[in-house]
Amino acid sequence: MRLRNIFPILLIVLVACSLSRASDVPKDLKDRIESRYKHRKVKIIPARILVSPFETRGFYPTDGDFHVHYDHFYPGLEIPARWEKRNNLDDHTTEGVTGAQGVDEMESGEMLEVLRTAILKRPGNFYAVDLMMKALSGKRLPAAGTYSPQSYGVHFRFAFPVNVIEGGNYDAVVSEINKYFLPMDEYQQAAESAKNIEIQPGMSKEEVVKALGEPIKTITFGKKTILKYQDMAVELEENKVVEVKAN
Repeated sequence: MRLRNIFPILLIVLVACSLSRASDVPKDLKDRIESRYKHRKVKIIPARILVSPFETRGFYPTDGDFHVHYDHFYPGLEIPARWEKRNNLDDHTTEGVTGAQGVDEMESGEMLEVLRTAILKRPGNFYAVDLMMKALSGKRLPAAGTYSPQSYGVHFRFAFPVNVIEGGNYDAVVSEINKYFLPMDEYQQAAESAKNIEIQPGMSKEEVVKALGEPIKTITFGKKTILKYQDMAVELEENKVVEVKAN
């Protein structure tokens, strides 16, 4: 068989494998995720997310086109051993940089464009919701009149249990992604709402979470608990707020 005839066959096999792995994803869930994120602009919630130059080598971007990868695991999912040597963005998210020609650290509130979304079953019996994103900050875009084939971007993967994805639990998926990225309109609404929130001494952890949402990180030390948010840290002792500090 001639070499040129092998490539179409390989392409068909790869596509068939991808379709078989995605066949148990409810169409409604896939459509809603794409509608919310694909080709949409989002704002970063936590600071210090890295981006690096990437270049799309096919018809659409794949995770292999990126050099910065984050893997976030749904609460209750065990982080696989092969990620143990990675840096940690937080308690549930690992950070990997491979072969990057320069990296940059994004600030909270910066904007990205979601170039592509994908939902596939991964080895280890979990599903991954992938967001492949391009940074839109002016300092990372080519200057007017200059040529650059590369943009800065990041691949962010969210791992979910089988029952969450195959059960079509859209709210659970969005709730996890919201901790890291929010569509532009929702980010603005959240910023406006946050201006009017009051945290009072003596409030419980449950009351704080109800007012501010789930924290980016929770630190427990003896009787003390610190809830870290984008722009503040709330300290509780014996489940009562004792101090609030601006970041």
